Amino acid sequence: MLRLTAQQHDWMLAVQREHLGATLGDVLRTQWPALAAKLLDRVPAFIDAALQQAGRHGLADGAHAARYLNLWCVWGPAFEDKPEFAWARDILQDERRPPAVKVQQLAMRSRDELAQRPAAGVTPEQFDTADAALEAAAGGAPAASWIDKPPGALAPRQ
Repeated sequence: MLRLTAQQHDWMLAVQREHLGATLGDVLRTQWPALAAKLLDRVPAFIDAALQQAGRHGLADGAHAARYLNLWCVWGPAFEDKPEFAWARDILQDERRPPAVKVQQLAMRSRDELAQRPAAGVTPEQFDTADAALEAAAGGAPAASWIDKPPGALAPRQ
């Protein structure tokens, strides 16, 4: 059996996050060109910060973290810390919800918010397209992994 030291494990996670970040960067530039133009060479740092924050919220799976990144693209960095996003903070802090459910509920509520705020500049359809593209780029199936639910159970998105 192979055993990793804590340092090796941390290094491996950092390499995985870096690879995921590069992949998501390509999709972010395609799906959110205005944001990418605003960030310029800070896109990798933006993505890395979002992935780290996703991990702190228990969204460690690449697909879940990618969907969380999409929320940052719409609402801004650390949006859940802002008073108007108390609903997001409540979802993320609820330990009874598995990660797939948390990210799905955040996406559903965000979609509703976007439908009510046409002046936000983002349509629910744009949000959905970017959400699916980032999730697919992360290598995630549109369903939560078997760890989050019993085999054969429907995913939150379905």
